[in-house]
Amino acid sequence: MHFRYKKITVKIGSNVLAKSDGTLNVSRIAHLVDQVAFLRKNGVEVVVVSSGAVASGRAVLEPLK
Repeated sequence: MHFRYKKITVKIGSNVLAKSDGTLNVSRIAHLVDQVAFLRKNGVEVVVVSSGAVASGRAVLEPLK
C-alpha cells in the first residue's frame, strides 16, 4: 500500500482516550495502536501526541476526594 505522506503527527485528546466515567478506554487505545502499527508496517513514520495523561491521572485521583 502506498501513502501520500512518509511522516504524520496524530494528536489524540483525553476525550478520545477516556470513557465518560474518567477511566481509560482500553479497547479504543488498542484500536489506535493497531492503526499506528498498520501505518508503521507500511513505511509511515507516526508521531503520537496525547493529552491522555490528564484523564488517566483523574481516574486515579477521583477516589481520594
